[in-house]
Amino acid sequence: MKNSQLKDNLLLATYAIGLVFLVFNYNMVLGKLGWLLDIVKPFVYGFILAYLLNRPLGFFQRKVYEPLFKKQKRGEKLSRTLALITTYLAVFVLIAALFSVVLPQLISSAYTLVENVQANLSTFEHIINQVAALFGVESQVWEWLGNYWKEIWTTVTNFVANSLPRMVDTAVGIGTGVANLFVGFVVSIYLLTGKEKLILQSKRLLYALLPQRPAAKILEIGRMANATFGGFITGQLTDAAILGCLCFVSMTLLKMPYALLASVIVGITNMIPFFGPFIGAVPCTFIILVNDPIKAVWFVVLMVVLQQVDGNIISPRVVGSSVGLSGLWVLFAIMIGGSLFGLPGMMIGLPTFAVIYTLLRQWISYRLKEKRLDPSCPEAPPAPAKDGKTQAI
Repeated sequence: MKNSQLKDNLLLATYAIGLVFLVFNYNMVLGKLGWLLDIVKPFVYGFILAYLLNRPLGFFQRKVYEPLFKKQKRGEKLSRTLALITTYLAVFVLIAALFSVVLPQLISSAYTLVENVQANLSTFEHIINQVAALFGVESQVWEWLGNYWKEIWTTVTNFVANSLPRMVDTAVGIGTGVANLFVGFVVSIYLLTGKEKLILQSKRLLYALLPQRPAAKILEIGRMANATFGGFITGQLTDAAILGCLCFVSMTLLKMPYALLASVIVGITNMIPFFGPFIGAVPCTFIILVNDPIKAVWFVVLMVVLQQVDGNIISPRVVGSSVGLSGLWVLFAIMIGGSLFGLPGMMIGLPTFAVIYTLLRQWISYRLKEKRLDPSCPEAPPAPAKDGKTQAI
């Protein structure tokens, strides 16, 4: 047996043994992976935070501080340090504003909603009774609806009561999450401070492990993914902030209840492509409905108008064509990402699929050119070869 064949057989046998071990020790492997994920979770948080803050860091460094210190000997290092401080100060200011201004109003709105829920439901019931009498709905139908509503309310009450013992576990989880976020914050500082060195070390390791062409291809894919994800995330955040502000201003002018609460929900859920506006509008409509049904109708009209403005004016200019996908593929990517990872999957599924789609399109074009076919019309006759003869397929 040749050495190459022996090596292939050993590799195949090792793969088969590993697969059998994985199948028969599935729970143990998952437990070990969970333990490993718990260890690296703070570093994952730090990488995500560093990636999100890298663009504002670059903006402050290139546009603000480098022109001020370009003539100094250590101007680049000083610019990076000041840009890093400015970026994190801006983050702290936003968080402080959230806790000091927005969060108290959100809590107040939620408390008012819970406090007045019984009176609002009575008003809502009275309106439904009037509508039922106007259209001649039978009393048995309304009685069935009332009993069904009471069952729902009892189920919700029991769920809340049964959830109280879990509050301790929830508090422990929150404490662990805060600790992981703090460690992730420290990790993000190190990543942003020495990002050029880390990138250089990663490139050296990649070229040391792989041949030159595959290594260069991986770096090309990384640059494309970074541009796609960066443009998409920045555009979605900006679009969500603009839409949330427009919603708050419009609801305030129309004197609708829970303007801030609804605007925050609409702005956050608008970061989810395609389904985001519907996900945010449904709970907000219900919240306003139990307080003032007429205002709920106007809120639905307002959401339709704002989504038209966002889809036709704001989003094309802010988000642009950063993903470059048609509507069908956008829907496909969101549904696949959501089914696998929930709401986070719906957010990252679109740019992820955009990268895969671009790579697949490049591969198809490359294969068609290899067969001397026109990528725009592969059914056309093959192009003649250099010697004048027709290339066979």
